[in-house]
Amino acid sequence: MVSDQKSKPSASGVHATGDDVPREKTFEILAQEAGAFYRSILTVATAFLGGSLVFLDKTAATFSTLSLCVLAMAWGALVWTIALIVRVRRDNLVSGRLALQDMLDEAKRLDEQNEDRTNLAVTALIVGISLMMFFGMLSLKL
Repeated sequence: MVSDQKSKPSASGVHATGDDVPREKTFEILAQEAGAFYRSILTVATAFLGGSLVFLDKTAATFSTLSLCVLAMAWGALVWTIALIVRVRRDNLVSGRLALQDMLDEAKRLDEQNEDRTNLAVTALIVGISLMMFFGMLSLKL
């Protein structure tokens, strides 16, 4: 059932139906949201990585072989997260260039790969944070 009433714009100025929103505005909003999402992932990953380096000397006395392995895996997952997001951001630029050149099939293929990489980056971030928390628990002096 289609309503004759106009939808109210959201906080971003986009109407709920999307029928009267120019494609350029939609693309602009999507690009801004994607940029903010990727910045958030990078911020969290680098904060955990940097924070663990800052406090490394305070927990160094309690290191065991297990805690060092957990820390190494956490760092690896966080660095992998950063590397994946850097790759996705670069490939987004390439995809946009391909789309502007009307090479839509190649752009779509690259976008699909980027979706997989983004999902992998989020998973790696969760794993890295979880391992970092496990490392913290192993390093507690009880």
